[in-house]
Amino acid sequence: MIILIIDDDTGDTKLLCRALDDSGLSCDLRRAPSMQAALDGHGEEAIDLVFLDYGLPNADGLANIATVLGQWPEAAVAVVTGQGDEVIAAAAIKSGAIDYIPKRNIAAASLRRLVQNGLEVTRLRHQIEAQRQELDTFAHTLAHDLKAPLRALDYFTLSLAEGIAAGDTQAMEADRTEIAGLVARLHRTIDTLSAHLHPGQGAAHGPEPADALLRAAAANLRAEIAESGAALRAGPLPVVLCADTEVIQLLQNLIGNGIKYCRDHPPDIHVSAVPTNAGRWIFSVRDNGIGIAPEHAEQVFQPFRRLHREEEIPGTGLGLATCAKIVRRHGGRIWCEPQPQGTLFRFTLPAAPEPP
Repeated sequence: MIILIIDDDTGDTKLLCRALDDSGLSCDLRRAPSMQAALDGHGEEAIDLVFLDYGLPNADGLANIATVLGQWPEAAVAVVTGQGDEVIAAAAIKSGAIDYIPKRNIAAASLRRLVQNGLEVTRLRHQIEAQRQELDTFAHTLAHDLKAPLRALDYFTLSLAEGIAAGDTQAMEADRTEIAGLVARLHRTIDTLSAHLHPGQGAAHGPEPADALLRAAAANLRAEIAESGAALRAGPLPVVLCADTEVIQLLQNLIGNGIKYCRDHPPDIHVSAVPTNAGRWIFSVRDNGIGIAPEHAEQVFQPFRRLHREEEIPGTGLGLATCAKIVRRHGGRIWCEPQPQGTLFRFTLPAAPEPP
């Protein structure tokens, strides 16, 4: 467990550290004197809990809570302040903090309870939110992505019956082709929805060579790569701590996007990775496709946020949302960086521990 203390007062930070040491909790402590120092020094780390000084100089306490949750969405946030104030406490918890503790009440026993309860509350919050999002995703799919092809199936089935009655073999063959295409589309939608709702089916995490995961993703896309004439290149890739099936799906979705959104020339996709000082790797997947406008760079990771109509480029709008879900399950981040041409996706994965 990694705990980050954001406090500009050295004495208060030492008090918190001593109390945590005496609490018997197994944790690694990180310290930062300001919000910017926390972001710069620990932004890529998978933080479990943040003790945030509400009274940081030149800062808004509630805005800082939002900043922390934006950077470390899986973390629990406990607000620490020099004076007890019920109004501030209520506002902090409403803003997403799990608890509020005056500095005069800091003690080993109280911190132990706070950390244990806070982590459990945060876990339950995320579980409830994930279930709510999955219900929304399922409801949207039923209402839109399944309903439209079912209506079309109904139409072409009736048309096929009319063709049979009239003995019009040419019309019958055309209707049969349309029906086969719609059935294939329904299968793809259901498979994509299943992959989004249950990526990896709880696969265990272990050390996995990323180059082997990339080869597996490329094998799954063999037909698309051959048909498009895509070039898939990679630099040296590390060993990461992950669920192999999930990261294969992640790479497959990003590479598949690079192929799908490159229409006028052969796709050229490059995968690379660089280490961070926080025990993680930043992976980059770059393509030469049509690109993503800066104003859409965050929206594309939301379920069903498609930038093109189904008739232009087929899809369900779940591919990048599934990528984001997989990366979050690994305690990482994924983002899109606007490029003059093409698209650049980056995501983080934990480094595998060094062998003994």
